[in-house]
Amino acid sequence: MPQRIANSLVRLAFDPHAAPNLKALSDGTLRLRVGDWRVIHTLHDDVLLILVLPVGHHRDVRR
Repeated sequence: MPQRIANSLVRLAFDPHAAPNLKALSDGTLRLRVGDWRVIHTLHDDVLLILVLPVGHHRDVRR
């Protein structure tokens, strides 16, 4: 995983609502854009939980 993605996840953990490049998707998940990479995740306000599944280049995430 590129260091840039790891840094973005650390910032997301500290303040998940202020993350730039964050978009809500129609299925209730969130998409964090980090350059050409996309991190798909969910947010639960009562629990700090970041589950990172395979992270992929934007051309591959939609498949």
